[in-house]
Amino acid sequence: MKTNAILNQIGGPSKYCDFVGSGVDEKTLNFYKRKHIAPIFGSQSFKIKIKGNIARSLAEESLPDLKRTIDLPKISTIMTIACQYFKVDIYQLMNSKRGEINLPRLLGIYLSRNLGLHTYKNIAKHFSSLTPGGVRSALRRFATLLKEHPDVNEILRDLIDRLSKIQGRT
Repeated sequence: MKTNAILNQIGGPSKYCDFVGSGVDEKTLNFYKRKHIAPIFGSQSFKIKIKGNIARSLAEESLPDLKRTIDLPKISTIMTIACQYFKVDIYQLMNSKRGEINLPRLLGIYLSRNLGLHTYKNIAKHFSSLTPGGVRSALRRFATLLKEHPDVNEILRDLIDRLSKIQGRT
């Protein structure tokens, strides 16, 4: 990014000069004493805004930094929200039958990967009878489902909103 573009995101050069001139406060000192420092400093909503502006290819290159930057939803939290939304028990979410679409399960897998940034292996551990390759296949099936049934996008947005509220990202 160019310097002016960065400075404009925080209110311009004069705001930056005012910030630097104000010195270091106690909160900032405590922040820099920590061992594992997140690469973006600011409120949760600011971090989410910045994360949203990062290109996917760049995000994949810096995944560990992104994971330290914001609180990502745990797979168990995603599963709980999906169960509540669809009014199903965890057993129905975890199991699938060949040839049948289990939308709560597919959404749980999709959100675990794309919102929670969890690995295929970690997702497979949480969903019974699923391998990392099965996670990849489920993600492809969900992508096809999204194209064929645009109404699923509305359900997806609703679940993301619910997860955001739980994570304190409103």
